[in-house]
Amino acid sequence: LKRRIKRARFPIIKLLSDFDYQFQPSINQQQIAEFATMSFLDNHIGSPGVGKTHLSIGLGIEACRQDVRTLFINCHELILR
Repeated sequence: LKRRIKRARFPIIKLLSDFDYQFQPSINQQQIAEFATMSFLDNHIGSPGVGKTHLSIGLGIEACRQDVRTLFINCHELILR
């Protein structure tokens, strides 16, 4: 798990269990729990300031736990590549 997380190059470790849903009540906790199953990988995610980075990192960590090959990259870096 540590190796997969390191290889994914997350800028910081954030877990889904640490997300403050009271701070951002517009986030549907049940939907995030569904995302954590990784079934969304077969499909496609919103506006600034709602916690997308935190959630994407948390989901990435969960993907690593489930042995899904993972790479975190922000939009700016993706455009540069």
